Amino acid sequence: MFAAKDRVGSIPDRIRAVRDKDFKYIHNYHPEMPYLPGNRYSLLTHPSLAALLILGERGELNSDQQPFVAKQKEVEELYDLRNDPY
Repeated sequence: MFAAKDRVGSIPDRIRAVRDKDFKYIHNYHPEMPYLPGNRYSLLTHPSLAALLILGERGELNSDQQPFVAKQKEVEELYDLRNDPY
């Protein structure tokens, strides 16, 4: 399967991905952007997003949650879906 994303709402964010039953590969063309680019509308209409970002800045997220609030993305991501389906 091939996937693409070019924006998150009004925020440009070019991502390409390919996946089969065993692996998922993602290429981030804007690694300087955070995984959750919160624009003002998203922060006002999704209180859980705002709370997640606040908890991340306080260091109150666990190791599974913390990557979602990273300030930058990796250029490339590779996931072994057979050994880690989640």
